[in-house]
Amino acid sequence: MDDAGNLLSTRIANRLHEIFDKKVRIDDLKNKPAKDQEDHFLTRSLAALYLVDAASIDAEGAANCITDAGDDDGIDAIYVNEKEKETHFAIKIKNKDKAAT
Repeated sequence: MDDAGNLLSTRIANRLHEIFDKKVRIDDLKNKPAKDQEDHFLTRSLAALYLVDAASIDAEGAANCITDAGDDDGIDAIYVNEKEKETHFAIKIKNKDKAAT
């Protein structure tokens, strides 16, 4: 990745931390290396950010919709709004740096 791409990635990661630190859970990864924990935090946060935008819910509510796990069938987040009769899915959110390795 070039310098501009690294700068953009860093800014996005920093903003995701500002919004979702202490909201997106990664306690299931406590035995994983710090890099893996960060990668999962970022992908989970991206899924939550999608829900904040698409479903107009707050960051904490979006973080509670995260389903990311090894047996999630590729669905990283689900939000169901029964009042509006709509469902939002975030499917296979990937960290590009991780996917390239």
